[in-house]
Amino acid sequence: MENDNIKSMSIEELKTLKDQITTELKIREQQQPPKKIIVNLPSFDSRHKNWIKTVNTVDTAKDNGYAFQGNFLKTGSTVELPIGTIIMYFYGDGSVKNYTVEVEIMEVTVDGLKPTGISTNRSNQKSGGWALDIRDELAEYMQNL
Repeated sequence: MENDNIKSMSIEELKTLKDQITTELKIREQQQPPKKIIVNLPSFDSRHKNWIKTVNTVDTAKDNGYAFQGNFLKTGSTVELPIGTIIMYFYGDGSVKNYTVEVEIMEVTVDGLKPTGISTNRSNQKSGGWALDIRDELAEYMQNL
């Protein structure tokens, strides 16, 4: 398209053209494979149960850890993940007898892992409800990505 053609267009025609271009850009960006970055995953205290997994979907009908569908990753490893990937850390913190269960949700960004602000911690005596603490908030967060 030549410059003269654009200059002769009305404001409405320009707005329509802008909308078409924006739509086409979104389609093309979605067709490109997601960019990946290399991420170093943390290690946790081996005295307590711990794991890391990607979260692809959240099943709000479930009230336990099975609500979070995804793939497990090896703690302490280096992995390559697409930008936008959601990761869940589950680990214990404290002494063997008196510890807390910690759950943190991270997002893979261009700059590395970024905390989402979604997390919970519970004493080992009341650790059973951790999934309900974050399930709905995480489901909403993922809908807005």
